[in-house]
Amino acid sequence: MKGLKTVFIVIIGLLCLTGCGEKKLTCTYEENDSGVKTNQKIEMKFKDDKVTAIKMSIDSKATDEEAKSSWNMVTSLLEAAYEEVDEEGLKVTFKNDEKNYSYNLTFDVDLAKVKEENLEKYDLDSIVDSTSSLEEVKKSAEEDGFTCK
Repeated sequence: MKGLKTVFIVIIGLLCLTGCGEKKLTCTYEENDSGVKTNQKIEMKFKDDKVTAIKMSIDSKATDEEAKSSWNMVTSLLEAAYEEVDEEGLKVTFKNDEKNYSYNLTFDVDLAKVKEENLEKYDLDSIVDSTSSLEEVKKSAEEDGFTCK
């Protein structure tokens, strides 16, 4: 009987941890336009049905000669628009592989730690005030062409 109580307590604890704890939503999007193939991946963590963290990665690669010929101009514009940052709650990285005509832009945001001015700078401030649930965010992303799980 004592062993059964222990098993019951463990099961209840696991259910509470998985049902009451942090949840994760991952959405991806792929596009091939004007000679550039782009893959986006957004991972969002939710606690109490509110977004707590976001990691967004955008990978692009030139797939035709026209896009390759303007690659340096495009990537220099991106580098100017998105400076690399590594502060508490926010990390922005930009990796340009000129040889293979590809780049990666990554945002890693912990909404509990990031400074308000950085949220505004990268147009993320609406996420903090959002009342959208995980299911609402998923539905909206899928309506925009993302695949979510």
